[in-house]
Amino acid sequence: MMTFRTRYMIAVGTYADRGFTLMPVAGKSVPPIGVTGSTGRDIDTDDVSRWSNHPDPAYNNVAIRHTRTIAIDVDEGYGNKDGVAQLAKLAERNRLPALPATYSSTARGAGSGSRQYLYRVPSGEAVDAATRLKSNPCPSVEVCYRNHRFTVAFPSKHPDTGDVYHWYLPGDAGTPPSWGDVCTDENGGEVPEVSALAELPREWWTFLSTNRQMQNPHADRIAVTGEDDLLALFRPAHPEVEAAPLRRIRETVDTLSHVGHDTFFAQGLACLEHGVEGVPGAGELYQGLKSRCADYLDSVGRPADELPRMVDEIVDRVQRRLTWRECIGMTGSGEPVYRSTGLTFTR
Repeated sequence: MMTFRTRYMIAVGTYADRGFTLMPVAGKSVPPIGVTGSTGRDIDTDDVSRWSNHPDPAYNNVAIRHTRTIAIDVDEGYGNKDGVAQLAKLAERNRLPALPATYSSTARGAGSGSRQYLYRVPSGEAVDAATRLKSNPCPSVEVCYRNHRFTVAFPSKHPDTGDVYHWYLPGDAGTPPSWGDVCTDENGGEVPEVSALAELPREWWTFLSTNRQMQNPHADRIAVTGEDDLLALFRPAHPEVEAAPLRRIRETVDTLSHVGHDTFFAQGLACLEHGVEGVPGAGELYQGLKSRCADYLDSVGRPADELPRMVDEIVDRVQRRLTWRECIGMTGSGEPVYRSTGLTFTR
């Protein structure tokens, strides 16, 4: 008789009743294979049955696989993380409205600004494997959605501190919002309904959804090349000046302890996009990110084909995007100078 019950087994029914899709995770960063990221399939009833009836004790935390929701993950108050100030500056710089009060989740306690704020995707917007949002709008803030990361939540315990993740009631609107007390209901539970989450303002969704402006209606007519051939076309790094957009990527990644699946997908794709436009040094930075990702995936026992599959997808995707500009030089501070090239449908 099985007596061990994982947190997933305990919580999956409650989360499902409240509209969330739940999966087991090991610690806070190792999900089941094949159900995360843009290449991951949707979680189905067979997955739920398998994880419930044949649990792996190593996967004793739970996480939300975002489908109709997204989370704005603000890192604050540890290391060099200052996501609260960064998010406020981002909103001011881009003239974005205050974020509405909503439910949030953290394992760092009621006084910590380091937390994830969960929102419903705006009505009328669909999220699928092709959706691309800005996953790192600033160094200490990430956006978690179907194709990037997930949200570890109650009743999970933080793998480093042992502290329990808790849900918190909404406070007041702001950038970021404030929060209230720990969420509890009449049965002592604390999982909110998806319908009770605030809807992300349309202005924020538009700002984060820049990639949809770059969808190429002629993508199926483009002949793509492989990674090696694509990188061979890139310009080498300038010997004295680092390209500013690449520097921003490098500085973002330098704050991370590792380069995992989602980080490499987002930042590796960005490097290749800059390389296609002719920004010097994109290939070298891309290769460095790929090497760090390979080391990390190997250290946590991920499948050997995970990185090659990611590479194939981002190399294919970057070549099927619209091209508007070409880098023809850089300023003294490393900002690229572009020349518009119009729409490119074939190569």
